[in-house]
Amino acid sequence: LQLKVSPVVYVDAIEGDAEGYVRFKCPVEAKAIIDARTGLQNKHSWQLEFLSGDHEQRYWQKILVDRQAKLNRPRNKKRGTEKIRFPSI
Repeated sequence: LQLKVSPVVYVDAIEGDAEGYVRFKCPVEAKAIIDARTGLQNKHSWQLEFLSGDHEQRYWQKILVDRQAKLNRPRNKKRGTEKIRFPSI
């Protein structure tokens, strides 16, 4: 069974988790995946859900929180030639 479905724009999942999020370019493409749900569930045993309303708002809030956590994470600041990676000898 081979299904041709909409291309994925972004996958938001952590390896080992039982749940993840897949984003598409537009809601119409996500709807096409939901419509092909039966074939995908038979092949992969996935449970698919179209996020809308409160669930969608919570997901976008999660994205903002994750982004802020990434931006506020401490970084090693390097200047000038320190940025150049030297090959290990």
